[in-house]
Amino acid sequence: MADSYLNEIRQINTFKTDQGEIIQTELSLSHLDNAGSKAAAEGVMGRSVFELITTNGESGEETLLDTVTVSSYLADASIQIQGPQADPYNLIPSNTPRTQVGQGFTLNYTISDLLPSGADTPEAASSLLFEHAVYNYAEGQSSVAQGALPNKKNQSHLSQNGTFEHSLSTSLSAADLTRVRGEETFTVYMKPDNENPDYKEIDSAKVIIWPISNGSMSGLIAGKTYSKIPSVTLDLVDLYPGSDTYLEITSPALDAPLIYGGRKNTSDVPLTVKYELKDLDLVLKKDGVYRIQLLHKSPFETLVFEDLSFEVSRVIKVNGNIISSE
Repeated sequence: MADSYLNEIRQINTFKTDQGEIIQTELSLSHLDNAGSKAAAEGVMGRSVFELITTNGESGEETLLDTVTVSSYLADASIQIQGPQADPYNLIPSNTPRTQVGQGFTLNYTISDLLPSGADTPEAASSLLFEHAVYNYAEGQSSVAQGALPNKKNQSHLSQNGTFEHSLSTSLSAADLTRVRGEETFTVYMKPDNENPDYKEIDSAKVIIWPISNGSMSGLIAGKTYSKIPSVTLDLVDLYPGSDTYLEITSPALDAPLIYGGRKNTSDVPLTVKYELKDLDLVLKKDGVYRIQLLHKSPFETLVFEDLSFEVSRVIKVNGNIISSE
């Protein structure tokens, strides 16, 4: 006798407050028809268990007919990458962080509002997918080629709320790691569920890695004495953005160290350049022993690319005998 039974849907809500307190409430939709639809008593905040109960009007006995769990997936994540603070470029929040091979970077991420795993908790509510993709740039390039696939990709699962920090070195790889260039991306995804069949990106961050700079100097021979100083050629490769590369010349013949033939990289990408200095003989006017260093000053350190000494002697010596006759 259907009329002697009362139908009811109880909504049991479980959610976490901003202070981290777990709250549980219970609401009810009563006097329901045997078939039909009706809006829930309250929107889902966190997780709600809906129980369909029928009560015998005469005995008061309750019977649980069905139960459904519905979750509102409020899990959130944020990712931040910090390049070396020695590089002023990394102090500007709008810039994509950058670093150099050997300098490393810091990865910070925060996960919040994941629910404890359990039989009634969908995987999408209790864990997130974390992906790390590595892209090598082609030689001489400063971005990923269109349509390029990552050279490496790793995935893991995040199931713990909190803030995490990791100091990392690059995962780029090459036969000569000092020459490698590329980028690494870190992305957090919401996992699929019954309503959303695809992975949904929550947040992502990228860091650019530039190669180690190097350079060479040709035209001078260490230890040689010159009556005229020849032209000098500088071959500079992958100068780090914001760096300064120059010759520093010292000698007892000079009142102070001489900075000469410099090249500053004012762009946001590495600079490769080769050029000739033809007037060194006019600059170093006095005879003497000179030490010349090719120096590279980046935000991280000062490197010595070349270091040699030579002598300048413009005095012409004539060997001979004076013969007189009387």
